Amino acid sequence: MSQSNKRISTVGLLADPGAPRDVAGRVADRLARDLNRRLDGEWSIEVSEESLPIDPNGEIPLTARAPELVRRHEWSVLVYLTDLTQSRSGALLRYQLDTDEPAIVVFLPTVGCVRREAAARRLIADILAAPITQAIDDPRTELPDDRVRGLIGHLRMLSGMVHSNKPAAMGRALRGCTAVGMASGAFGVFFGSVWQIADSMSIVRLTAVTVASISMLSAWLIVRNGLWTGRTNRTPPSTVLDNASTIATVSSAVTLMHLVLLTALTALAAIVVDPGYLTSQLGHAASATDYLELGWFSASMGTVAGALGSNFDSEEVVREATYSKRWHQRRLMFDDYET
Repeated sequence: MSQSNKRISTVGLLADPGAPRDVAGRVADRLARDLNRRLDGEWSIEVSEESLPIDPNGEIPLTARAPELVRRHEWSVLVYLTDLTQSRSGALLRYQLDTDEPAIVVFLPTVGCVRREAAARRLIADILAAPITQAIDDPRTELPDDRVRGLIGHLRMLSGMVHSNKPAAMGRALRGCTAVGMASGAFGVFFGSVWQIADSMSIVRLTAVTVASISMLSAWLIVRNGLWTGRTNRTPPSTVLDNASTIATVSSAVTLMHLVLLTALTALAAIVVDPGYLTSQLGHAASATDYLELGWFSASMGTVAGALGSNFDSEEVVREATYSKRWHQRRLMFDDYET
């Protein structure tokens, strides 16, 4: 058959803004090659950005929205990439099919954070390689498993949720908190009593102080911004994973802030405190380790001080960097659409 006589099919990759849109753009070319290798005819990929709402049942109404989207874009197949999650009968889903168009929702957090694009591309290609319209009626048709299974699957999904939350972006939104921490941590650099306390502490004790300070600031930020999700009929499908991803995301952002403080305060101590004077205060020869311990303890002091009334610099970052906020925003989209 000549190239001109081949049936041309177009896969529409519709993606949420942010990480899903980035994934869609990166996998498009290789996905087209995979489909052309595995399926008959000629396949092309078109990428578009749009967020679909969540209905009162907590589901993405793909059946209601797919026909209009397919007709508008003249697609053969719709694949919607979202950073939300979905459950059915208590089981979390990797993807969801609608055979009428056909259309597919792929829940990106389920592919994890390691080789995310490659895993998403393989999953989409495997689904499309099976005759979707026959797969529901014929159990012999081999489709990829649509459920998240086992501890590894759930941990992979948790890592994907944290990745979608972009903890680095949340860390950048802690500039005000970092400034408070720097000012407070610098106190430790200039006072000899703090030097002696830092010198007397073991690595285990310093680590414990660091964990406690990061936990305090993380807990404050979660409570202050209402990021903890309770169990109601208008909450995401997995409140346990949602809260776990929130804790991991906020803690990662605070840890990044702590590392910035540690680096800056250690450098400040090395510049300001003369080694001879530090030796006289500690009662032994000062070394690089002593400066590191001083910067470490001062950074923990600064992190604790940062918890006192501090907050993120941007409400937009909080909304985009926490799963529950995005989920509720999609619910409001559906309510607005209905009214």
